[in-house]
Amino acid sequence: MENKHHLTVKQLEAREAFMKEMKNEINQIQYDIDHLEETNKKITRLRKFKTSLVIGRLLAPYIAAAGITFGAFHALGHAPFLTDDVKKQLEIKKEIDSLGNVHTEEQYGRYEDTLEYLTYYGKWELNQANVYEREVRTYSLGNVSEELVYEIFDNIDNISLDNLLGGNFSYKVEKRNRINKHELEAEPFLEAVIYDKDKNDYIIAKEDVSENIALTFVWLVLTYFSMKGIDFIREKKTSFSYYELMRKVKDQYPLVSEEELSQRLEVKMNNYKRLTR
Repeated sequence: MENKHHLTVKQLEAREAFMKEMKNEINQIQYDIDHLEETNKKITRLRKFKTSLVIGRLLAPYIAAAGITFGAFHALGHAPFLTDDVKKQLEIKKEIDSLGNVHTEEQYGRYEDTLEYLTYYGKWELNQANVYEREVRTYSLGNVSEELVYEIFDNIDNISLDNLLGGNFSYKVEKRNRINKHELEAEPFLEAVIYDKDKNDYIIAKEDVSENIALTFVWLVLTYFSMKGIDFIREKKTSFSYYELMRKVKDQYPLVSEEELSQRLEVKMNNYKRLTR
């Protein structure tokens, strides 16, 4: 290259390097014009990659929250969506009364209804309408032990059930047109339903589907509120904006048109020609 401007060796080397870089840019622009469709496909793929990173950043806290709650449930032996092997203890349901009758049922796993209660059946009386009636009062036993229930049976005539058990939660009057002599002569009696379990007697069985559905629902609710907490923090404590991040990706990697590339090529070539004169 002729040294028309009397440049130093160092300046000439810098100028040659600059011209070479400009020539490469011109060649690249010309290549992009000749392969415009391929170039835009590359940009589109790059956009998708960057977008996936943005989405990953968006979803990462939610995935972490879901993973933590899932891990907690799994550690307790109840993984959502999966029927686990669970230990089912022997549950015992007892129906006893003050007449000395006892009826028991046993099953492995919890009964659907485990409400413990005591029912008072009053004496049959003939009312003014010539209909036999008796009062039936039901009380919740709460934490009352089986031993105390039997003590109540033994002292039915000397205690106030309302005072002892905190008032009844159900009261009704049972009526009949006819009753037999044995029923008419019977004294008031008590009946109780209580539950117990044998901690030393159990089986390992698959978790019931209904139980897993219920636990999965609880997991979904907890995960939902965890995610709502993340949304609150993002909205109140940070300037995070999903749409702003997506816009930046598009601005950073814009698609090119042949017209735009041709204009850039013309500018570059004019500059290159001017510098080579």
